[in-house]
Amino acid sequence: MSRKSESKTEIAAPSVPQRVTVFGPPLLLGGEDAAAYDQLLGRICAAVKPVDIIDEIFIADVASLEWELLRWRRLKWTLMQETGLKALERFLVKQLESNYSLHEEYFQSYLAEILQNKLPEEQADSAEILAAECAPHTELTTSSMRSSAASA
Repeated sequence: MSRKSESKTEIAAPSVPQRVTVFGPPLLLGGEDAAAYDQLLGRICAAVKPVDIIDEIFIADVASLEWELLRWRRLKWTLMQETGLKALERFLVKQLESNYSLHEEYFQSYLAEILQNKLPEEQADSAEILAAECAPHTELTTSSMRSSAASA
C-alpha cells in the first residue's frame, strides 16, 4: 500500500495502530500525562502513516525520543525558574535589609502616625507601642513608652 494513495480524509482523529503498542507501554514518569503521550504518538502515526513494521519501529522511537526531549525541556525550565526565584529572593532580602536599616527610625514613626489616624479614638494612644512591636529590628524606646504611658 502506497502512502501517496491514502487520503488524508481517512484519518478523522489521530489514532495509534494496534501494532505500535506491541513495543510496550510508554515509559512515563509519575505525574506525566499519558493522554498527552498518546496524542503525540497518534499525531506522529497520522503524519507518517506506517505501512510496515519498520515504519512502526521508527514511529515508536521518534515518539519516545520526542517525549524525552519535551521532558528535559520541562525539567530545564523548572530548574531555571527555581534558580531565578532563589536569586531574586536573595537580592530582595539583601536590598530590603540594607535599605530598611537606613530608614527604620522613620519607618516606626511613620507607622505610628498611620496607626493613630486609623485606630479608633480609644486605641489611638497605643499607636506608638503597636508601631514599635510591628516594626522589625526596632526596639521600644523608653521615651516612646513614657509618652504612651503619659497619654494613657
